[in-house]
Amino acid sequence: MQQELAQSLRALGAQQERAVAAERAVELELAALRGLMTGPIELHTLRQKHADLALARARAAHERAAADRLEAVAAERREELVGASRDRKAMDQLRDAARERHRREALRLEGIALDEVAGQLGRRRVGAAT
Repeated sequence: MQQELAQSLRALGAQQERAVAAERAVELELAALRGLMTGPIELHTLRQKHADLALARARAAHERAAADRLEAVAAERREELVGASRDRKAMDQLRDAARERHRREALRLEGIALDEVAGQLGRRRVGAAT
């Protein structure tokens, strides 16, 4: 599970880099369009730059949405890992409690056996003394 989380986080990091690059491309396209508007410009050039800006915006939105999806996957993997860790801790506690019960029962049985041996020795001594 840790490997899956690490893999999800690597994919998220790479996707976030692509999203930032796409957003930077939008800024560059917008700056280029604004630069052209300082003087006269042909209509087809304006339309082309506007289309380039729209494409860059769509690409940036796509990259951001992909990053958001990967972030959700990473959060899910993180939650699974936390749940597994919690389950493991509970199992460890149950195992420790079972070991402690077993140890106490073994001590109890040993005490009973020792009492029986002591009783037999006591009876032998009483029988030998009489």
